[in-house]
Amino acid sequence: MPQSAKDTILSTHPKKLPTSIFHYTPADTAAKILQSRSLHATNIFYLNDSAEYTHAVQIASDVIDAEFKYIKSPSSPTKKILDRFMESVSRPVQNVFAVSFSELPDDLSQWRAYSPNSLGYSLGFSPQKLELIGEQNRLMLSKCIYDNRRKHKIVSSMILNHMIWYHKELHKLPDGADETLLSLRAHFHIECSRFKHPSFKNEKEWRLVSDFVLENDPRLRFRTKQHLIVPYIEMHLSTDDVPWPCINKVYSSPTPHPELISYATELLLGECNIPQKALRSSAIPYRNW
Repeated sequence: MPQSAKDTILSTHPKKLPTSIFHYTPADTAAKILQSRSLHATNIFYLNDSAEYTHAVQIASDVIDAEFKYIKSPSSPTKKILDRFMESVSRPVQNVFAVSFSELPDDLSQWRAYSPNSLGYSLGFSPQKLELIGEQNRLMLSKCIYDNRRKHKIVSSMILNHMIWYHKELHKLPDGADETLLSLRAHFHIECSRFKHPSFKNEKEWRLVSDFVLENDPRLRFRTKQHLIVPYIEMHLSTDDVPWPCINKVYSSPTPHPELISYATELLLGECNIPQKALRSSAIPYRNW
């Protein structure tokens, strides 16, 4: 059987983790996270940058064109599987969920994106605790990949290993091609959830990424966003193995009212059993964005 998506993620995991990674969010959402002690992992097809998925599909297409171009016959089992694979991933329907973080605690571009009306927070989480929490919620922490050569190498290895698996073990089974396709597609969707376009590398993003979530999963929830109904899963941040709090820093966004924001935030942190010394104000001068 080919290497699992989990094994691939672990093989590319940095040996040294940062002290904190930061989740940027509007103030009302930050309050809900702190009070409910939970995070929402959103279906990857509903994330802010829809081009991310298109970017990953293009990489898969490029890999197949470059490395399997010798297969010409339409009746070839390999060609049939790869054609079905490209057709299926071009229609995003898989249930893979992710929540995003950044190594940057006080970044202007992310304040602009996630702080409507100049009011937001970046919540600093311990990545070591997030890894443990993720394991208990069937999510894995991974650093996003920006380098296209690494992406090509990961996708190439993934496709090649599935084709070897098919021809060695599954080709004689009546549903061998279907099993290969389902595994390859699920693996691809988990992998592509951590692929980012190189132009965004300055964000230094990390993600908690789910495995494949079934449609009857009890964690599945829905919220509205503009003209969409957005699927998400809820991840509890307090467990038997990882007691609260897993948040070790809280940055407030640039604001015209820093004293009022600090006072209210200290009250909120106290209510949520987070030390007030965790609070920091943005060092970026306020501007009306």
